[in-house]
Parts: sequence; structure tokens; C-alpha cells
Amino acid sequence: MRCYACGRRLLRAAATVTTADGTGYAGPACARRLGLLPPKVSRPRLIEGKHLLRKRDARQMELGPA
Repeated sequence: MRCYACGRRLLRAAATVTTADGTGYAGPACARRLGLLPPKVSRPRLIEGKHLLRKRDARQMELGPA
């Protein structure tokens, strides 16, 4: 299976394109570029996520039991 827009080999299609020539498939990047898929939305990062609080500030007072 090949991408209808760029000709790249695809393992699975992100969108199906039906034309007068027949059915074609588009990969995820080409489907977004052609407007067949909505743009990718990034998730907001959590302020208190465990990846963001790597260093503990020694000046911060403890609010509860540790």
C-alpha cells in the first residue's frame, strides 16, 4: 500500500481517498496536510506532574507529613 500524495510505503492508512481513478490511501502527515484529518493537538502539561518536579527546594516549608 502506498500513500496517494507522496508515494511512500504505508503499513496502515490514516485516511482513505476516493477519486475517479479509484481508492487511494494517505499516511498521517499527508492526510493532515491535505485536510483529511484534524491538526494534531498537544496536551497541556500538568504543573504538578511528577516529571516537572524533579528538584525539591530546600527553602520550601513542608505542608503535610512526608
